[in-house]
Amino acid sequence: MQSYITREQGYALRILSILAALPKDEQLSIGAMSKRLHISRKFAARIVHKLKHGGLVQTTQGRYGGVQFKGDPRDVTLHQALDVVGFRSVLKECLSRDHDCPLGEDCRYHEYFDELEKGLKESFRSKRISDFVYSAKSYSGLTTPVPR
Repeated sequence: MQSYITREQGYALRILSILAALPKDEQLSIGAMSKRLHISRKFAARIVHKLKHGGLVQTTQGRYGGVQFKGDPRDVTLHQALDVVGFRSVLKECLSRDHDCPLGEDCRYHEYFDELEKGLKESFRSKRISDFVYSAKSYSGLTTPVPR
């Protein structure tokens, strides 16, 4: 089955929601994060690398290292977060810019799929990571202070 949002993209949103719950002076290790999300360390690290490259998280290396949200979760939309991890999906192939539908004006579905796609993307733009923050109590004892 095809997914509109990939597994990696879904976990990227979850990682951001976890990090958004942490106090500004705390971070979460990749190990603790992967254990909490039931994913491998390698998979979590790959996602964190993309989020860092996209400017959404910051990391501290070393034994006491970890990851924390960079900036304010109220300023980051789901669309921005998904874009950082490669979200380029279209609901229907005919909606992509480089596709030329042979049915043209005769297609009865194109306009419907186009409106549906626009509505979904607008929803992604209207929702913020702060709308999906996990409970900070869930991470009590798993976080470490950010080294100064």
